[in-house]
Amino acid sequence: MKHNILESRFVLTLWRLILLSIGSIMTATGISLFLGPHKLLSGGVTGTSMLLSYVTPIDTGIWIVAINIPLFIIAWRKIDLHFCIYSMIGVAMLSGAVYFFDQMHDLQLVSDPLLAALFGGMLCGGGGGIAIRARCSHGGTDIISVVIRQKFSIGIGMFAFYINIILVALLSIRFGIELGLLTIFAQFVVAKTLDRVVTGFNTAKSVTIISDH
Repeated sequence: MKHNILESRFVLTLWRLILLSIGSIMTATGISLFLGPHKLLSGGVTGTSMLLSYVTPIDTGIWIVAINIPLFIIAWRKIDLHFCIYSMIGVAMLSGAVYFFDQMHDLQLVSDPLLAALFGGMLCGGGGGIAIRARCSHGGTDIISVVIRQKFSIGIGMFAFYINIILVALLSIRFGIELGLLTIFAQFVVAKTLDRVVTGFNTAKSVTIISDH
């Protein structure tokens, strides 16, 4: 019996790590190969890290780790230790993947910024959603959003979208309104994709029928 329990826990842990790896690679691809080359942001701590990397010589991956440290404390206190540990692993995976892709200087898969915003947003949102479905996260606003969702019925992706407006304002000041608008579009795609992956078909709908009868 004890052997079966340990085996099932091992399989569950392995499956969560596989999903987390897939999600991290997807997100890193969206950041480094689609959004980054066009100076677009993905939002949250990742977007903040990207913005800081544009104006400093420090890579995005290093900024992601540095900013996430206090948020891990929140995850540990407000959610649970396992979520905190897996989120730390997720941030390490994401940072490592971003750092790897960032070494491929001047590599961009598309030249059209709109396409970059669309597919970069889908990859970042899909990767983040897969991580959360595995009961992990990539840190940052994902942690804050999970805490908020425990108390209120708010989509994780859309909550992060609402609190990212300040990043767009800073980006617009630094690089122009056009990039700011493209970033809003990219973040909206991230939010909707993430919420769709997290909720799947687990949605509730209400129908109001107005009739004389």
